[in-house]
Amino acid sequence: MLKADQKRFEDLASSDGSVSLKAAQQLQRLEYRHLYDHPVDKFRFSADQITALVRNWHGTSDRLLRLWIAQALALTESETPDAVAVLAGSLWLDGEYMPAVAHFMRRFQEALPGGNELIKSLHRHPNYEVRWRSAMGLSDMIIGGKFDYAVDMPILHRLMLDTSPIVRMEAVLAAKHVTELGVADYEILLDVVNIDSGAARAYAKELLVQLEETVPGCSPSAFAARLPILRTDGVYYARLAELDASGMWITSACLRFFTDGTVHYFGTNESPVHFHTRLPGSTPTASRGAVKKDGAQLSFTVSGPNGTVDYKGHIDGDELHLQSQHREAAWHADGVYAWIYIDWDAPPKEPAARPQKRTGKKKELPFVPLNPKSVTIHDVKKWYVQMLARIPRMLVDIHGDLEKIARGWEIKGEIREAAAHALGDPALKREFLARLPMPSLESLQAMGPTAALAALSSVTKADLRAFPGTLADFIGLEHWDGRDTWVMTESGWVLKAESA
Repeated sequence: MLKADQKRFEDLASSDGSVSLKAAQQLQRLEYRHLYDHPVDKFRFSADQITALVRNWHGTSDRLLRLWIAQALALTESETPDAVAVLAGSLWLDGEYMPAVAHFMRRFQEALPGGNELIKSLHRHPNYEVRWRSAMGLSDMIIGGKFDYAVDMPILHRLMLDTSPIVRMEAVLAAKHVTELGVADYEILLDVVNIDSGAARAYAKELLVQLEETVPGCSPSAFAARLPILRTDGVYYARLAELDASGMWITSACLRFFTDGTVHYFGTNESPVHFHTRLPGSTPTASRGAVKKDGAQLSFTVSGPNGTVDYKGHIDGDELHLQSQHREAAWHADGVYAWIYIDWDAPPKEPAARPQKRTGKKKELPFVPLNPKSVTIHDVKKWYVQMLARIPRMLVDIHGDLEKIARGWEIKGEIREAAAHALGDPALKREFLARLPMPSLESLQAMGPTAALAALSSVTKADLRAFPGTLADFIGLEHWDGRDTWVMTESGWVLKAESA
């Protein structure tokens, strides 16, 4: 633990309210996950400091000060009855280290009066890592014989369908210990299979087979009308060619569906690669409507500042095939909307307070990127496949499993961006990135190190289909780089003036 951080922790216990509040504000301004990079280690509060922290928590109405007192007590493993009571009263606060508070409180789940109810109530917490601990607590209750199926199973169902893959996985694993599973649970498991692509899906399939063999009425045909489902843990994105009497133009569209049956539409100029950090979950100008669904068929109408648009089509796996018709402007479009996962719980990245002067060396990539002026599309595809296969070799100096998965995920993203850049033409880049979304880091971590690295370094047919057509399809394509015009030839990109 850094000495400056220790001083801030100690100042939280100050009898001077301005000093304790200033310490909380300084802690709040630290970089994301700073106290995980510089952990508390052996630092512990004295008995007098814990007493002062409890006093300050009860004596203030400032949410930030209360949040940091609770996080400091949990990170330093303060186990006095008064400290535990403060932590129990703080669990609904939302902060960067609240998962540590929830994890610490699981020690007292049985001993604390109402502890099980408290842990269960966290299934609605805004932080997915706190909801993950709630799923763990339910698993402990099931194994310990404290699980009431009629009361607690609806909570477990909600966690099984959580927006976070890691929460879904933990909840489905907990369900494997429930002995009273029946038709209602089978229905939820079918939904898990349709919204998850990782470990939760695999565990849910195991339970489905078990229920089909042992519980009457559990069969895929019994719930065919419910499948497939609309995903709410991200957006559906499409590049559309809109047609009206004056001609055709290209636009980008996003649809976000909600669990209450509503849908929001908004246009965006953002590349899908940036959606996880910059795309809004909703905007004041979003067009809105309600969805009607019958099996795989769906229809809806959205209305907003730009008029009213009717949609109809069907769900095909993680894609929506939709026809749209604008009532007032009389344009229409057919499009395939691809699902892109977005962690709506991820904290937004704050912009820097002021521009920082760049110092040091430019970040070095673990591979040599291609020059878009000297390669063909076939070269880019071949290079992409080769680079992904080398990812495991790029990670040999990293030993921790989670660190290795995280760095491998970063490298794959860098390779993907480099391949997009090598395509040269901005329109090709956008189309390529839209058709080749990155897997979420959470889903990879849920797979485990071996499966995750295999997924990162392998290439699927869908990956290859993300690349544009053959070179012959793009001969004559022009690209303006801000200074010169380049044209695609059989030899690659050349200056237009030289190709004449």
